[in-house]
Amino acid sequence: MLPEVRSRLARGPSTLSRVTTRRLAHRLAAALLPALVAALLAGGGAPAARAGEAPKAPIPAVDEGIERLLREAREVAAKDVGAAIPKFFAAIRASIDYATKYAIRDEVLALPLVAPPPITLPEQTTVVARIAEERERDVSRKADGFEGRGWLHASRRLHIALIGLEGVTDARRKEHEKAIEKIEHRLCDEATEAERAESRAIEGDLAKPETAIAAARKVAEEGRPRVLLRVLRAVATSSIPDGATRERAAKDAEALRTRMIEAISEEERSAAALVWDDPHWGQLGTALSQQFVYIGAKTFVDSIAPLDRRKLDLACVLLGDLVGRDMTADGQRLTVYYKERFDFGGGLASGKRIDIGKPAIATPVADSLHYHELSHCVFDLGMVYPGFVEGIANFGAIFALDAMGRPVDADAAMRANRESYKADYLERRLAYFRIQPYQPSCGFLLTPLTAGDPRARQAEWRKYRHFFRMLRAHRVSEPRDAERIRRFAYHWGEIFGWTTLDEAMRARFPLSDEIKTNVPEEEREWSETIERAEKYAFDGYAGQALEPLGMVENGHPGTELADRAKYALARCRQELGDDAARDEIYAYLGVIAKWKICGPFYSRHLDPLLEV
Repeated sequence: MLPEVRSRLARGPSTLSRVTTRRLAHRLAAALLPALVAALLAGGGAPAARAGEAPKAPIPAVDEGIERLLREAREVAAKDVGAAIPKFFAAIRASIDYATKYAIRDEVLALPLVAPPPITLPEQTTVVARIAEERERDVSRKADGFEGRGWLHASRRLHIALIGLEGVTDARRKEHEKAIEKIEHRLCDEATEAERAESRAIEGDLAKPETAIAAARKVAEEGRPRVLLRVLRAVATSSIPDGATRERAAKDAEALRTRMIEAISEEERSAAALVWDDPHWGQLGTALSQQFVYIGAKTFVDSIAPLDRRKLDLACVLLGDLVGRDMTADGQRLTVYYKERFDFGGGLASGKRIDIGKPAIATPVADSLHYHELSHCVFDLGMVYPGFVEGIANFGAIFALDAMGRPVDADAAMRANRESYKADYLERRLAYFRIQPYQPSCGFLLTPLTAGDPRARQAEWRKYRHFFRMLRAHRVSEPRDAERIRRFAYHWGEIFGWTTLDEAMRARFPLSDEIKTNVPEEEREWSETIERAEKYAFDGYAGQALEPLGMVENGHPGTELADRAKYALARCRQELGDDAARDEIYAYLGVIAKWKICGPFYSRHLDPLLEV
């Protein structure tokens, strides 16, 4: 096998795609640069835009590959707009310069509004689980309220109903089982001190168990069944009564406990039924777009304007492209749940889910709140400090405003975040190291961007697009904050110029000019380690390869280096006779390790179902 081919195979399938993408990006960048310069110099001539929006520009001269994608998308759009939209999205992701992206965005916005693809079975399952989770949260809270006011039967009834609710996770079912067990213990076993004293008096020496039980039954009829239960249990466990009496007392105790548990009053029954049969849950529905499934009151989600849905779709594509992600590549759309029972003035988001609280439900869909929450989903790479988590979401919202043709709004948000960074962090009389979330950390991240010039920002967004890909490719499994910020600041300075490093040091991050040489040297060491380990693995020295491969796998999780290490480890496991471990690694990487050749073959010596 040729060394180059073997080297590529050693990296695994995911590596090949990353390498190809990187090379394509460099070629596209070289091809598009003259067109971008021409577009920037062309200046005016664009159609008039609404106040606060960027002018609509014609698509500049683009790379032949992008032009081919657009030509194909337009041909499909002439017959089926819905089928063409994903092709336009692919063209946005494939283009490098933002003038081209924005022009394609405008072309998509001008397409007729059509129905999105229907909801899929996996998406339906997700919706059921999301609604079940919210119903479980709401009903559990009310069940706890019943328990707090002493309505134990009503609380228990709701916990039982939640166990059978479709979509509730096994972990939550176990929690409800524990809650039921606790309530039943309170109902039957937590006797008061007075009840304990009364039962002890009735028990006596248990020489006459029937007399003791009869006396306890009278007390139970007066509303104190725990006394009878304690007496019956005392008789069942005593050595004084005969066997038949003990057995009868044990059965009576179990039957009494069951009656005590089930003896719900009409008032508590009605209260529990009112919570469980709440019509709110029957009025929920879904609405769809290309990138999202909207969940909430049917009347509300149906009222979301189709154009707003398309704008949020485009924002999702542009934000995902900024960090190198296709958010719906797995075939499932993101979900946005408008929760009328969630008293929260904003939203929560992560992964592929967004929750909007009750006070914010009326907020326009294609606006800052949704862009902020969507950014929580998009920015999957660990953002160095806890404060950056909210700061990067604010940052993403500003990018989305700019990318969706609203530079005036983007500038206003930039100004507010920068002012907060200065006033609330840099100019505090008491200096501290941890940067605050939201506006201060966002203002810090906005350092390389030009205010008041959306055209200049196109080139700066392009640099950030490169930066976030670099950050993902070189992220390190490092628990120390100071070490993680070194990597962040190095790549920031490498792409935007070393004045950003000065800004990071002004913000009191523990940095020095030495990172300009130290970080690339460390990354070169990682590269040399994986190359040396791969050579061991593929030259038959599995034992020597294991340690360095493990170092790379654990030190660079989720990156190309880690994938290469895993692939080489699979080879080592095979040589060491551990086929199960090899197959597990192959499954993780998506490697096809076996296949069948199906005939017919006209050879008497060849099996028509030959396994390779």
